[in-house]
Amino acid sequence: MLDRRPVLVDLWSSIPSYELSINGVPRTVFATNRMEELKVYMDFSIPVINSTEQILNALDVNFGSLIPVNQRTHGNSRFAFSLKNIAPKTEIITVKLQAGLLIGRTGTPVSTVNSFTFLYGTLFLPLFCLLSRKS
Repeated sequence: MLDRRPVLVDLWSSIPSYELSINGVPRTVFATNRMEELKVYMDFSIPVINSTEQILNALDVNFGSLIPVNQRTHGNSRFAFSLKNIAPKTEIITVKLQAGLLIGRTGTPVSTVNSFTFLYGTLFLPLFCLLSRKS
């Protein structure tokens, strides 16, 4: 019997989050001004057959470039990338995964995942820290 369970992926980062109230609506904003926090991780529910280079080519980022982090992939189920070459100003950065380009070891395509968006820079971060303390 073929294993046709969906291949799920968790696209995440360790960038800190801040809780804000915008027009009375609570919002979570991810923001940092620290280069060392600019890492993107992907955890797959089932190992994928794709190489690190193929996974890198399936990732789109609107500012900077992603570089693979040399670490264990846990049997091709976890990957990490650092974001480099970002201008020293405030940017809204979005990382998107073209999940359809990736295949699980069972032959099943990877399921779609939401993009990850965050703020990078020094202009807004102190404001977020101040506002998040008031909430």
